[in-house]
Amino acid sequence: MENADRTELSVPSKQNSRTLASTILLALLVILVAAYVVKHPGTEQRYYSDQLIATDGAWKTLDLFGRYTEGSATFTSKVGAKASLELGQAIPVSTVKIRLYVYPGQATNTLAVQAGEEKRDIVYGNQRAGISVETVLFDPPVTVERLTFSAKTIGNGTILIDGVVVAAEQAGFDVLRMATHVGLLAIVVACVWLAVRFTKGPPVSSGRVYLSVDMLRGIGASLVVLLHATGYSGQPDLSAFPFISRLAGNGHFGVEIFYVVSAFTLTFSISSALRRGKTGIVSDFWLRRVIRIVPVFAMTLIVCLALSTVFTLPKSLVTFQNLGAVLFRYATLSYVFDPQILKAPISHSVWWSISTEFQFYILMPLLSLPFIAGLLSFGWKDNVKGAAVGLAIAVAGVLLAASWRSIFDGQQWLAYTVLYHLDAFFLGIAIAIPFAIFAPGERFSPKPARMAPIYAVAAFAALAMAVAFATTISSGLPLSDSFEPPRLVVLFACAAVILVLRFAENRGAFDNNLLSGLRALGLLSFVIYLTHVPVMQFVARFPVPTTIGTFEGVYFWTLSLSVSIVILVSLVLHIAVEMPVLALNRNPRFVHWFTKISFAYVILVSGVIAWSLVRAVASVSS
Repeated sequence: MENADRTELSVPSKQNSRTLASTILLALLVILVAAYVVKHPGTEQRYYSDQLIATDGAWKTLDLFGRYTEGSATFTSKVGAKASLELGQAIPVSTVKIRLYVYPGQATNTLAVQAGEEKRDIVYGNQRAGISVETVLFDPPVTVERLTFSAKTIGNGTILIDGVVVAAEQAGFDVLRMATHVGLLAIVVACVWLAVRFTKGPPVSSGRVYLSVDMLRGIGASLVVLLHATGYSGQPDLSAFPFISRLAGNGHFGVEIFYVVSAFTLTFSISSALRRGKTGIVSDFWLRRVIRIVPVFAMTLIVCLALSTVFTLPKSLVTFQNLGAVLFRYATLSYVFDPQILKAPISHSVWWSISTEFQFYILMPLLSLPFIAGLLSFGWKDNVKGAAVGLAIAVAGVLLAASWRSIFDGQQWLAYTVLYHLDAFFLGIAIAIPFAIFAPGERFSPKPARMAPIYAVAAFAALAMAVAFATTISSGLPLSDSFEPPRLVVLFACAAVILVLRFAENRGAFDNNLLSGLRALGLLSFVIYLTHVPVMQFVARFPVPTTIGTFEGVYFWTLSLSVSIVILVSLVLHIAVEMPVLALNRNPRFVHWFTKISFAYVILVSGVIAWSLVRAVASVSS
């Protein structure tokens, strides 16, 4: 997502970078010892991709490609078909876990798993459609070099295998699995260190902007990446790590966190410009937004289009014949009204939020500028009045968003418009108004408060809990589905966390730089959001080593490699595109001409989006 105006971030000192790296590495090592060694003592686990299964004509291995997933699966629709898996050496097999796909319906399938002379049956189906992990036990363990699978009955679609985990009894710990995960985490730590070392934030025109705001952007980006990693690893349920599974499952709330933060910071930007008596606020506002979004977005799109031809991605909607139409849809940000483009396999499906946020940027200065100017003219300094105005704005946003969802219920395009997300944007404005208008002065503590870091950590933890348990928390709210109660829980938790972090940072909560890695991810969050899906499509083509060990391990393999590569790619785009373009903003001649171009571009985008929206509404009416 787009990073709004921020303070200049100087390159951290080498001491701070070393402190960050050593702290993260120590924490990750402790987690590894607890989660991967103590949890499975005396059992060696190996993961085998379905591509390693030896098949004949009755079994087929297909490349799968969906909206958020890429990989392969081995399947058969023929009763009696057999396939085998070579284990590489004779090992004492005690447990075999198979990831299978369950089709809708009441019927069941039976898959026989044979280890030596021992045979076990797996009966599955007549349950929720989707991926299911089934387990067979061999007690006592059977020492074999090969497992054989055969289809005994097929009543539920086909028998589709998407990976096998074999557990073997051994003395001691699973050293190879532990070493693999340590290596992956070490790579992530090194990339985060590079991000801290070389990422810089642009200058701002609205005074101080808090480090914690960038950290929230880092959290938002991390949630979205956690979500999409489940699809590309084929692991929708991390049963061994239920809290991470909840966070990943609700990772889409990361986009809403971006929206709240953006509205919050941009309200300060507009109010600061008004206080200084600046002219041309609307055109300057649009100029800064276009400079922040368009160059890096265009570069990412061009690279993705090029890679889609190099890797010949299946079902690609981008061809030489329709390339011009696709580019026009993206240049005008009207692609959200094209369901086919949203399903295209070069990350288009997650770029919808760029258009949604740009719609907000078009409207915000036009609608909020007179309102903020009116509030400033009263000269109120009453905190109670500020809180009342903010509450009224928040309630208005919630009611408006719920109304649009009720009116256009079931329309796919609505979720990709600013109308659907008005509650998030209005809430960001609401919590900024009391500070930007009614109490603009900063209150800093002369000495860091001892409790400030605790407040900050508690706030981050509370936000994580709100995201993970949003559905549970909202179950008691007497609201209709149009209000989307789980969403409201996250939005209001995010608003509260922003206020707590603002208070804590004024009292020295982040003076130690230990969270500089999270802030660096926040500064790169827009590029991370743009590039993480193409990178995951690339990582999904890597062969997964057997030493990963478990299905959850496949998730962390995908996540670790994707995060590492995304950070490196984002750093390159940040240094080569973002920062040079932003530096041009200090050139008066560039600003003069680009302001005119930006104004014309925004008018074009507004017209095309309005035209597309009118057509979409008309299709509903008819």
